[in-house]
Amino acid sequence: MERIISEVGIVEVSSSNSEFLTNIKKDTSIQSASKELQAYLEADPDDKIEFTPGTPNGEKVTLDANANSYWEKQWDMQNLTHNGDFYNINKGNHKTVVAVIDTGIDFSHPDLKANADLAGSKTFVPGTTDAWDKNGHGTHVAGSIAANGKVKGVGPELTVRAYRVFGATGS
Repeated sequence: MERIISEVGIVEVSSSNSEFLTNIKKDTSIQSASKELQAYLEADPDDKIEFTPGTPNGEKVTLDANANSYWEKQWDMQNLTHNGDFYNINKGNHKTVVAVIDTGIDFSHPDLKANADLAGSKTFVPGTTDAWDKNGHGTHVAGSIAANGKVKGVGPELTVRAYRVFGATGS
């Protein structure tokens, strides 16, 4: 037995026997059995993706490390929140927890640390012991949801909890 995920009733096993899966499927006490599938954030994890931050019209964005806020560069949040008017209606609250099912969260990120729930987070990636982000994608997603620092998310008072299902390579 490789591992047990009792919360959802899963047992992971491995075998070198080529007939193992066929034989295990005959056991009527087992609801489902299949080979492990790999999922990736990208179509191919070996592809090199070139990304240059910028605005929709391709202008380069230069961020000032000494700035108090990057709001003027956040065209996406300006549009989503009607130039911040939405925050006057509801910023969210820490009792509301949003699950980020991704690569984890950087719990020390200055824009997220007040809203990220490390204790309630969990990893489901074999060979890992915590939900810390080693890729960056999950932290980006969590920031879009609940950043509350120089960058603002859609709910800057929401709590985010990581459920890490992708490893450092995005698989």
